[in-house]
Amino acid sequence: MIFKGVKIKVSCATWEQIEVLGDFWSLMSSNVEMEKLVGLGFNWHNDSFEYAIGLIDRYDELDRIIHSNAGEYIEIELPDRGWRTQKGKTEAIQKIYEDEFDCYNTRFKYELEKFDKHGNCEISVNVEK
Repeated sequence: MIFKGVKIKVSCATWEQIEVLGDFWSLMSSNVEMEKLVGLGFNWHNDSFEYAIGLIDRYDELDRIIHSNAGEYIEIELPDRGWRTQKGKTEAIQKIYEDEFDCYNTRFKYELEKFDKHGNCEISVNVEK
């Protein structure tokens, strides 16, 4: 899988990153339909990580993402295996990460997030080995 999109650096000292990422998603989904977009979290550090919004393996809307000027353009090859996925409601995203993925004790290599306009989310994590 190849991810292509734009990235930003996000502080994660508290769960306030949900608001920052919500604003990023709002901006990007004003350019491309939300259901076509994928969020990618990676490069975690103690108090920050990188987050990108873009496309995987289907790039018909790529120009609109690049020209959004929302962040730095990236391309990342993602592993095809080793993903764990949970579906739920966007309003419960913190609970999904804490309860289903044990986010405080698990080191993710990548996380993929998909959202729809009905308040649903699908979260996939790839754990570092």
